[in-house]
Amino acid sequence: MDHYPEHLTPPKDERGAVDPDKFDEWWITSQEEFPTVPPEVARYWLHEHWGYSSFFWLPSRLYRFDKVSWAAETLGKILSDDDDFRGEHVKTLKRGKWLVEGKEMGPYRTARYMLEHRTFPVPIVVLDNRNGGVNGLHARAREFPKAYMLVEGHRRFSMALFLARTGRISPTVPVWLMTKIPAG
Repeated sequence: MDHYPEHLTPPKDERGAVDPDKFDEWWITSQEEFPTVPPEVARYWLHEHWGYSSFFWLPSRLYRFDKVSWAAETLGKILSDDDDFRGEHVKTLKRGKWLVEGKEMGPYRTARYMLEHRTFPVPIVVLDNRNGGVNGLHARAREFPKAYMLVEGHRRFSMALFLARTGRISPTVPVWLMTKIPAG
């Protein structure tokens, strides 16, 4: 996101990972750099995934973030780079099933939450690229699909898609929808 400005690198814990307990402190000094990003998105996309998001190049200032309700039956319209932006969701569904049902020690902690509450603990972030607006913004000039694209929440999305296919999620789920701010 915005090429991860080095001077804004979040504080690390003793293992060298981003310290999740330092988000509030970090956000006070960093939020000015990301004026359109809501704190919840900043916490789970910018802060938690600092240096790891495949959308590191996306200029957040060009987008607004709206928390919307998304029909669970239409989650399949969201394309993920886990499946190379193909709509079959083969890898995504396989991963979702494994996280919900296949782990040797029981479901993944987030899966337990989603099974109990039938929704996300934190909304996923979805980019509306139906107009192809991100094409040309990426440094490698990759062609992205004109579609809704998953930006953050790959595990949650995998589980939600699997749970939707098996009828175990609420009819609607919350999503942070990124939409290009019109020029001018």
